[in-house]
Amino acid sequence: MAPGEVFSFTVFATATALAVQFVSARHTRRALRRLAAEWRMTYSRTDSLRLTPKVAARFPIPGAANLRVSDVIYGIEHDRYRFVFVAEFTTGTVSAKRRQRRVASFSEPRDRQQRSRLAAPVVLAPATGKLVDQYRQLAPAMVTRRGKAPAEAPAVAVAHSSEGERQDAKTPR
Repeated sequence: MAPGEVFSFTVFATATALAVQFVSARHTRRALRRLAAEWRMTYSRTDSLRLTPKVAARFPIPGAANLRVSDVIYGIEHDRYRFVFVAEFTTGTVSAKRRQRRVASFSEPRDRQQRSRLAAPVVLAPATGKLVDQYRQLAPAMVTRRGKAPAEAPAVAVAHSSEGERQDAKTPR
């Protein structure tokens, strides 16, 4: 192969790998947004809540380094804030370092004065299965107990007359 062909092949292979990674990450984010909606919680792609220091202080694997939190699903569960997220960290010491990516969860009281003494430890999902399956294993207790949300009352439809007035759909003209 000529050097130009090798270069072209390398650029094409790199572009293809980036495209596959982009599509896969987008698919995962969509699945996590659906999961958050199912749990009646909120999804954030980044650690906008600054959970990393809190998680690092309670992390269950001793010696884990370079901790990074992302893909956070959060909400209120009774009188506590509940967080389910991806934790990326490095384990190992001098020569056998390994980067791991696991789904984790923890909760803390809504009352700021009780947070330091009543915060729960970080719980890691088993390292098997896909990322979304790991999220499902750490589903909030309120979802697993109650199942689906009760049906909401139907909203009243609003009709507009030709003059631009608002009228309820149930009210005759």
